[in-house]
Amino acid sequence: MKKIFICLLVLFCMIFNSNNNVYAAKTQPLTEEQQKEVNAFAGYIEHLMDIKSYSWACATAYELTRRYPNEPVGYFLLGTARMDSGYYEPAIVAFNDCLKVDKKYFDAYIHRGLSNYQMGKYKEAEKDYNRALRLSNATKYDKALAYANRAMAKYHNGDYKGAIKDFNTIIKITPDLKTIDSVYYNRGLCRYHSGDIAGAEADYNKAKELNPKSKYIYYDKQDDKNKNSNKTKIS
Repeated sequence: MKKIFICLLVLFCMIFNSNNNVYAAKTQPLTEEQQKEVNAFAGYIEHLMDIKSYSWACATAYELTRRYPNEPVGYFLLGTARMDSGYYEPAIVAFNDCLKVDKKYFDAYIHRGLSNYQMGKYKEAEKDYNRALRLSNATKYDKALAYANRAMAKYHNGDYKGAIKDFNTIIKITPDLKTIDSVYYNRGLCRYHSGDIAGAEADYNKAKELNPKSKYIYYDKQDDKNKNSNKTKIS
């Protein structure tokens, strides 16, 4: 009975805690000892998320924000644990807190965008990816991630041309991306819906060439379930 009560208490904190901490933008570096403690907390929280112990991950991340209210990583990990456990609105609260401490925290924009995306708020997600892309500290691979996420938000908003443009940019700036096959596949999906069947087929074939093990499908099952002539599998 005691264990159940503890778990429920942690879950309550995870869902309803609004991080009413007093914090300000980071002004001075941590001491070596403090940095070690923050790193230890972060590593343990990431381990808890890896084993899907999200309640304890949230509780531990909250403790990190309490001890170090001016360190953005605690808020970010709290938001990530909430997001991964399906609590998107509380996750956004934590990502907001993270960005109040560090407005250049790239991953906070990306994950806040993902939370909005999961709730079907595609325009809000796009705004977060736009903010991430404006950061000067983002690497080309960071930007590729932001472009890919923004492209999928545009896709769900019916902006196929905009999504194709973002996928084009990814192919241009990071042709060596490990998951570049999925970029071609998703661009093909957008081309298909925009009426460019030949372009879609070329992209699907390119995805197959790059990753023969993936079972890509050359048509949208939901839209074309009655069109047997289009049921060509790319495996």
